[in-house]
Amino acid sequence: IIMTMECRCPVTFSPLKGEEQEELLKNFTEGHEGFIRGDPGGLIMTVAFDGIKDQIYNMELRVDDVWVVTYPKCGTTWTQELLWLLMNNLDFEMAARTSIMARVPFLEFGSLLPSQVFENMKKGFLETGVRTFAPTIEDVDQLPRDKPRVLKSHLPLSILPPKLLEKNKVVYVARNPKDVAVSFYHHHKLILGHGFTGGFPEFFDCFLKDLVLCSPYWPHILEAHSKRSDPNMCFIFFEDMKKDFPKEIRKIAKFLEKDLTDQDVEALANFLDFKNLKQRWDPFEEQIKISGGFNKTGSFFRKGEVGDYKNHFDDDMERRMNEWIRENLKDTDFKFPEY
Repeated sequence: IIMTMECRCPVTFSPLKGEEQEELLKNFTEGHEGFIRGDPGGLIMTVAFDGIKDQIYNMELRVDDVWVVTYPKCGTTWTQELLWLLMNNLDFEMAARTSIMARVPFLEFGSLLPSQVFENMKKGFLETGVRTFAPTIEDVDQLPRDKPRVLKSHLPLSILPPKLLEKNKVVYVARNPKDVAVSFYHHHKLILGHGFTGGFPEFFDCFLKDLVLCSPYWPHILEAHSKRSDPNMCFIFFEDMKKDFPKEIRKIAKFLEKDLTDQDVEALANFLDFKNLKQRWDPFEEQIKISGGFNKTGSFFRKGEVGDYKNHFDDDMERRMNEWIRENLKDTDFKFPEY
């Protein structure tokens, strides 16, 4: 028996107080126990996360684990499908037959929704092979050891296992917050378990105040960016993937030490084209809509574009967001690709 020394996650969570909790519960109404905030760092999660944070922090890392880590709505699903294919000898047949959500465990998923909603959602999901969309940490530990795990998390690096970059390869995807805010709003409208009742202006306000799940946005991205020269970190931008996907495929494949031919790159780019991803996912989504997990209108793969915020922002939002970006980047060397 391997004895591991349990370490406590270095972040302590406590319930949001007063107006902040009221504002969140007014907008995100689904019957859960309220929101908590981590110290240090300010991470916003639901109460359920406090019960699993130490498990995640202490989870066993295998030498061949590969991670995709992002703030939500930054191209995670797109990237996880690419990573899964690269780590599974480009098994397009398996990838076409089974849901991407079932092949890549989403570590903290169970704590992002109220517990009853989570239980119902698990029942409602199509079982596809051995991996379920929403695993417990025990499920992740018990995955077969004969093939590499591709793992997904929206947690900041400081909450993930401390030896992560020492032992595993991590692909971190960043995306401009203007498009993130819009995409995350639609995500909250789609997933009924979030119980989001407001419109875009309400969501936009919460986003700028760092009062949405997995916020604050800037520390999340800047912490990962500060590790970008680590040999086990591949830091990429959603916007670069949209502009020249084959180039980013080659970059990630090289990072994972996978040799690809030009034909392989072309096949991957085609298989992972947005409309093809969406087409393969739609039957699974239909099932979730039937079981009551998703809103009948809307889709998980919505647009996948750069600049969609222009269809949602008014002048005041544009001004406030620009100010917020300037304020948070003024002492850094970080900048988004301009396309």
